[in-house]
Amino acid sequence: MIVHTLNKPPSMPAAQQALAALGEKDVLVLIEEGVHAVLHPSWNGWQLGERLVLLQEDLDARGLASLARSKALPSITVDEFVALTVSCDNIIAWY
Repeated sequence: MIVHTLNKPPSMPAAQQALAALGEKDVLVLIEEGVHAVLHPSWNGWQLGERLVLLQEDLDARGLASLARSKALPSITVDEFVALTVSCDNIIAWY
């Protein structure tokens, strides 16, 4: 499994590049400005289901946590993110 991190919103080319590069077992973690995806309900990334998660601290920092919760979007804490990265084979950052 590869963990991909995306720190850009869905409107940026890096978001589509990250989606295209994901393998069947890979996970996409939205960080920093990437959590703005909660404002784009039609974004293709939501089709990943449980393989797409948002970093809770970045949601909190941008005032998007309640919106993400209301949409039942999966999020992880920094501690959970660290555990995920330790358990993966590789990490790819999209920016």
